[in-house]
Amino acid sequence: MTKIINSLKISLLIVGAIIGAGFITGREIMRFFYGSNPIFSFIVVFVLFFALIFFFFSVKSKVLLDIISKGSVLIYFFNVLIMASMLGATDSLAKSLFNIDEKLPVFSILLLLLSTAVTFGGIEKVEVVSVVLVPFMLFIFFLSIFSVENKQLNLAYGDYSVVNKIGYVTMNVFLCQPFLQKVKKEKEKFSPFLVAIISAIILSLAIFALISVLSKECISCDIPLILLINGNKYLIFLLSVVIIASIFTTLVSLQYSYLIKINEKSNYLIIIAVSVIAFIISRMGFFVIVDKIYPIIAKISAFYYAFIIAISLIISLKEQRKHTLAQPRHTKSRYSSLQGRVLKPAHRKR
Repeated sequence: MTKIINSLKISLLIVGAIIGAGFITGREIMRFFYGSNPIFSFIVVFVLFFALIFFFFSVKSKVLLDIISKGSVLIYFFNVLIMASMLGATDSLAKSLFNIDEKLPVFSILLLLLSTAVTFGGIEKVEVVSVVLVPFMLFIFFLSIFSVENKQLNLAYGDYSVVNKIGYVTMNVFLCQPFLQKVKKEKEKFSPFLVAIISAIILSLAIFALISVLSKECISCDIPLILLINGNKYLIFLLSVVIIASIFTTLVSLQYSYLIKINEKSNYLIIIAVSVIAFIISRMGFFVIVDKIYPIIAKISAFYYAFIIAISLIISLKEQRKHTLAQPRHTKSRYSSLQGRVLKPAHRKR
């Protein structure tokens, strides 16, 4: 039972880390999936998310684990950009809802301070945030999708290319990698298969739902989903709360990945430095970061995981070859062979 509960908690942690502002607003999905066939997209995204998450949590090779750890150093740099996009989205939301100038980033600063406080509470507090917020986020998200009129879902037509889809999935797992490494170390009893399948189902269904409502009107707007449900004030309010919650869960996961050890003094300097740099970059604006920087990260992450998988296959083939070439051990037979028994002279009883 503990194994199942831990697997569910880790799945919610992954979903909370991936469903950030770019995802839940629809801006990210618009950039990578607009015009794609929904069923084909669902299948490809599900398979890719399942395969990568399962691979990550089940890998045991010391060589691969060492490469993944070294790769995380590069990811820390990109995570600063993702933090910047989350903060940029917060200011963009404040402007669209309350007409607050983006030059007065009150909301983003408050959210950053709150996420920092949760981060220093350790994995237990991070888990509580995910378990409480992620189900609520998903409920309001799907409610918003179903409320959109004039859905343009067409199951027969659309783009069948896989390049953007591979880039999107690898980018999200790539950016979550340092966080997942910490979760893997701190959580012992869980099922990699359950974690992978639960996470993949939730994420692929959410992407399928978004593809069904996105339209040409959303091409140049920062927050497509709010545009699509325009007119329903209560739903806009709830969705705004959910967007803030998604930004918050992503910020927490990103900041937590920078922690060395809980209550370590150096953590404060690292988190403060990273937060300040991310805040400065966020002045570029949410739209620019998602549409210009995310595709670059997607390409890098696709090559990164292609390299990891290639190394994994080489290691697997080498192990199989060693096993094949190993000399079989001969065991001494308890009983003599039939031929030996025939040739052996019989002893008559006297």
